[in-house]
Amino acid sequence: MSVDSTRRRGGVLLLTLGLYLLSADIAHAQFRAAIQGTVTDPTGGAMPGATIVVLNNETGQSHDTISNESGFYRVSGLAPGRYKVTASISGFKETVVDNVNVGAEETRGLDLLLEPGGLQETVTVTSVPKVLQTENADVAGTLSTVEVQRLPQVGRDPFELVRLTPGVFGLGARDATGASVRLPNQEGPGGSNQSIFQTENQVPVSANGQRVEGNNIQLDGVTAMSQAWGGAAVVTPNQESVKEIRVSSSSYSAENGRTGATIQVISQNGTNDFHGSAVFKRNTPGLNAYQKWGGPHGEAPQRVNRRLSQTAVSFGGPILRNKLFFFFSFENLHQVQQNLGTEWIETPELVAAIKAQRPNSMAAQFLNYPGMTPPRVANVLETRDVGSLTGAVGQRIENPLGGGLDGIPDLQRAQLEGFNDSTARQFNTRVDWQVTADDLVAFSTYFVPVDARSNDQAVWGNTARPVGDFTSERRNMVGTLLWTRTLSPTMINEARFNVTRWYFDEIKSNPETPWGLPRLWVNQAVGTENPLLSYGPGVGPGVFYQTTYNFRNTLTKVVNSHALKFGGDIIREQNNDKAPWAGTPEYHFNTMWSFANDAPFDEVAFYEPTSGAFTDLTAYARTSYYALFVQDDWKLRQNLTVNLGLRWDYYSPLRSKNDKIANLILGPNEGLVGASMKLGGELYEPDKNNFGPQVGLAWNPGRFNDRLVVRGGFGVGYSRLPGSRTL
Repeated sequence: MSVDSTRRRGGVLLLTLGLYLLSADIAHAQFRAAIQGTVTDPTGGAMPGATIVVLNNETGQSHDTISNESGFYRVSGLAPGRYKVTASISGFKETVVDNVNVGAEETRGLDLLLEPGGLQETVTVTSVPKVLQTENADVAGTLSTVEVQRLPQVGRDPFELVRLTPGVFGLGARDATGASVRLPNQEGPGGSNQSIFQTENQVPVSANGQRVEGNNIQLDGVTAMSQAWGGAAVVTPNQESVKEIRVSSSSYSAENGRTGATIQVISQNGTNDFHGSAVFKRNTPGLNAYQKWGGPHGEAPQRVNRRLSQTAVSFGGPILRNKLFFFFSFENLHQVQQNLGTEWIETPELVAAIKAQRPNSMAAQFLNYPGMTPPRVANVLETRDVGSLTGAVGQRIENPLGGGLDGIPDLQRAQLEGFNDSTARQFNTRVDWQVTADDLVAFSTYFVPVDARSNDQAVWGNTARPVGDFTSERRNMVGTLLWTRTLSPTMINEARFNVTRWYFDEIKSNPETPWGLPRLWVNQAVGTENPLLSYGPGVGPGVFYQTTYNFRNTLTKVVNSHALKFGGDIIREQNNDKAPWAGTPEYHFNTMWSFANDAPFDEVAFYEPTSGAFTDLTAYARTSYYALFVQDDWKLRQNLTVNLGLRWDYYSPLRSKNDKIANLILGPNEGLVGASMKLGGELYEPDKNNFGPQVGLAWNPGRFNDRLVVRGGFGVGYSRLPGSRTL
């Protein structure tokens, strides 16, 4: 069971920081996988005091612990991969279990049997078959490196595979243009349409019927989420950089929160062996089939004219064996595409007539601006005389024919040339350093620069006019600091910090675009058709800086058969979105003749409510999120695990740094009479009662050759209100 909460508040910063200090020596966690189980003798009796050593076969790093009074042991902070587990105690043979596969962020159950004998004797199990998850009630699945790199994904987007995991539903559908199709009632950017370079990738999957916006996407254990749209990732990692993806559709742990699927991406790390990969893909128009007949009106034949080059490489290995490792990946996507779109536009004769007959009008000056006319025309299909100029400047003409037909063509239906030339890159770097036997530090980054130049009338609504040529330079990034500190054989501290950011400045990237010109729209009837002609610099500009800071800490302590976790989250969000386009007016005309006479019927713009001046909608939105949790994974019996947890979430109300967010305060009778506007402050009342209990169990009855696990659970979760719902 999940409960959505839409009113949040925080105020527990000092309490959370105090929790961090419990670790004595604060550490940044790298991984959260674990191996746990019970050590027994041949009679089934518990074996306390056994030494357990877990060795990573890839990096040579080892972890050790001692079984407690009930024979229970747990080793946490493990990276996904293959391990060798050794158990030993005086008077018994040493037991070695090799090739134990541990998935990302999961707890692997492994019971160990010690037989009487000398320590010089060894019992070795050389392989362990894949077993069911018996250590928690979660319904989850893991996508391995091999699956991520070999299963088909549109655009090499690893998130396309999330729908294959248990308890997750997703169509994976694409429309006729190849764009991602949203699920019903899903609002937002949708899935990736630009390979892994989608600015906000809102994976269209639902976990057990929960909302898409309730999904929680983490990269190396910390948030990688958009502020505006729930369930959307700011960075989509390339295939080469992914070690594993763990997807939990029903989580009964208080550690992560939220109401939908928990999607945890673990980035690739270096090992003691050098390893790498290379991928190249090329699409050209010459390889594309096409229909040579263009249409009944002499349209030019069309084919997909996209030229695409995609390259991906990776390389990793040791800097100092067993001590210092590196990994680097890079992906590049270059696309060039010419598009043909059919629209009605003005003829050169009409432009000449407006300049000659209305030389001092704003319309004539507008059409005189460089690049405004003519559009890029590939083929004229037909022309049409739709009337003649009439009336005086300032007079609105309702008659579509104006002063009547004069035999001079005014509009033409033409195939227009649009283009899109883009280069997108993703750089991923990771360094892992075993500083001491108890300290493991890592740093990972993703940097995604996307540069595009386009003039596609289907996108910008500017009918391929050169004045609408547009350059977009977007930057997405995430940097994560990770550090694991082993405080004792039964206690480990994990803390993580990251910064997620994406930004662009379209004024800076388009220095020659006349953003000061208004946008004009003309609705001119042409027979039975009613085309909308547009003039101006196109959509934009935007100036956008969205930054999220996340600090998370988890302290794990094994007490008897209890694996206890205490932790918290701090997330601070800054949305410095400037919208200069909002201060640019739009003028709407009902005929070309009203346009020629400078007589719009409508004007649209955004105004400052206190002064009446144009505004750029700069609100500088700020929100915060705080959480505390406690989790007890109790190995009640060798075949029964109970998961108990409690999480408290606090979402601060949205506020504006410069007090530009206004809120309507209703009158005495909850109506508009006596209502007032509140400028600044918090947008809504806070809610401090977001307590979410979690209860789950996993029971292995020992039937059917241990191929049966019974799970059950109950939980309450809370999701933040996405910024798109409030701004």
